[in-house]
Amino acid sequence: MKSGDSVEMNRMFRARIYAQAFTLVALVAGGMYFKTERQQRREFDQAVELRKKQEKRDAWLRELEIRDKEDREWRERHASIEAAAKEVGKKPAPPKESEAARSSIEPADEKSIGIMDAVRALISRN
Repeated sequence: MKSGDSVEMNRMFRARIYAQAFTLVALVAGGMYFKTERQQRREFDQAVELRKKQEKRDAWLRELEIRDKEDREWRERHASIEAAAKEVGKKPAPPKESEAARSSIEPADEKSIGIMDAVRALISRN
């Protein structure tokens, strides 16, 4: 800034004010634009998450249905073996190897115990 060149200096000050005004307008417009974009992105992410949760739930339900079907089939086979054994008047034949493994895992005739009973049994063993 030279002394005596006030016209040029005033013009530069005006240019600076215009640049600052443009910056403020750009910030406000950008904020409004990106606000809607962020909101749309958030809605999209929520929709994707909801779809994933639904797919996971459906897969879980299919797995439960398959397990339930297998369990019913096993119980029916077990009941038919027992019925055949009673007709013959013998002791029931020992289950096949796969059924023996399953019966040791999921005994049909045992009473289920609660969590507290299981904890007490574990503690009493030690």
